[in-house]
Amino acid sequence: MTFEPKKKLRIIVLVHQDLVPPDSLDGLTDKEKIEIKTEYDVTSTLKKMGHDVYPVGLYNQLNVIGDALMEHKPHIAFNLLEEFHGYPLYDQHVVSYLELMKQAYTGGNPRGL
Repeated sequence: MTFEPKKKLRIIVLVHQDLVPPDSLDGLTDKEKIEIKTEYDVTSTLKKMGHDVYPVGLYNQLNVIGDALMEHKPHIAFNLLEEFHGYPLYDQHVVSYLELMKQAYTGGNPRGL
């Protein structure tokens, strides 16, 4: 079964810098596949749906998001981050930044995180 989107979207996928998924799982060990399973599944599924997908690896630099917003002009940011700068409580600041940039995103708002 295939899905034809009504509109092809440009999507940035925000992930931890150590979990940026490759284009293919070929050559990866089982351990490596497990570590990036979610990130790979999300990006590959969005691509199969016909969207332009750009994984963005982050750790502690918000300007990386700003650069991706300017370069790709995404319709939406798919947020897979569970922490920022090593702290789970800081993930809300990433979402706050997306709101300040008036960028649509997936997931809860900063107060909900």
